[in-house]
Amino acid sequence: MQNSMTIRNLNKFTKSLAKDVCYHLDITIKELNEYISFVQAKNLVKDFCVENEDDKSYSITKENYKRCITDMQSWIIGFEVARMASEGEYECYVHEDGILETESIGEE
Repeated sequence: MQNSMTIRNLNKFTKSLAKDVCYHLDITIKELNEYISFVQAKNLVKDFCVENEDDKSYSITKENYKRCITDMQSWIIGFEVARMASEGEYECYVHEDGILETESIGEE
């Protein structure tokens, strides 16, 4: 598999990926844990990997690594938008074409 990484320790890899997500979203690991559990993050990573049965390792392409980070970021942002909407800070609705719209309440 070209342009791929071999993952021998999925737990360490997931923690490293989580740190990347935290860096890009400017949040701490503790804050990340409020949005997604380690098990959920690890399962998300597995979704983007190919399991190598021979040596119990995993492989992930660079493109799938980026997609995994993007999915985790989208999960966290969606969670936060839903939380803010439930607290009355935002109104959310989905257009017929599937685009999510948000509007801050009380601000111009």
